[in-house]
Amino acid sequence: MRKHQLAFIPILTIVLQASPCWGATKIFLRDATSPMGTVAQAGAGIGCANGLNDYVFRVADTTQGSSAVSKTFAPANATPPCLVQTASGSGHYLRWITPPISTAVTISGNLNYSAGCAESAAQLNGGLRFVVSRWSVATGGIDATIHTSADTTECGTSLGLKTIAAAAPTSTAMAVGDRLVLEVQVRAVGTFGGNASRTFTLGYDGAAASTSDTFANFVDTIAFSADTNNARATIFSRRFDPLWILALSGTRWPWDGRQALLGFDADRLDETRTGR
Repeated sequence: MRKHQLAFIPILTIVLQASPCWGATKIFLRDATSPMGTVAQAGAGIGCANGLNDYVFRVADTTQGSSAVSKTFAPANATPPCLVQTASGSGHYLRWITPPISTAVTISGNLNYSAGCAESAAQLNGGLRFVVSRWSVATGGIDATIHTSADTTECGTSLGLKTIAAAAPTSTAMAVGDRLVLEVQVRAVGTFGGNASRTFTLGYDGAAASTSDTFANFVDTIAFSADTNNARATIFSRRFDPLWILALSGTRWPWDGRQALLGFDADRLDETRTGR
């Protein structure tokens, strides 16, 4: 019996040492358009070039890409930081969004990153960074910044990977239905030299270890549900459309209109109506 006990101890030690690796969640930047991809106003100052000042959400998920994608534009009109975009002039700005989170989680562990990038001339002096935000199902939009990474060193004149060392985010609670939004921003490394002829390229959606293997890697375990366009939670107010509620419930006038109606039972509607 004693020999069996002694033999068991090293095995247990190995399992305990390996266990911290189980929780990592790697989220890849893909090129497919997300169900959340309706064009929305990006806001002033978000881009370095004369793009359309809007964006379409791309998919970010836990599936490794296989067909590398490159987006090239000339960041000519402003000084970074600014979002990468699909092309100069008529290009859309790029943001990536995950499917809805299926299990509530607090993101507090370190994040590290990888991205493929290039500049057409060394005089551009361009690097990049990641910004990770929370998209809230309760508010229907981005409401918190989880992490802003350090800057990379300057990108080379041919596409290559840049990595960003692990660092701690702002501890952020994620509710079921919330999403993560990932941005890649152009950054100046030294004096920025953007003009109409110098371009910046982002590579993403590539195979593992390729020059477009672009991702954010979370220590925390994050689970996602199937992707749908889950708009914000809606509260129906009796002031909004009283005739609709009356017709649906068979209730008669008058009522006080003070309470917001989250749901009702027809048998108890008179009690709800009078505020008791």
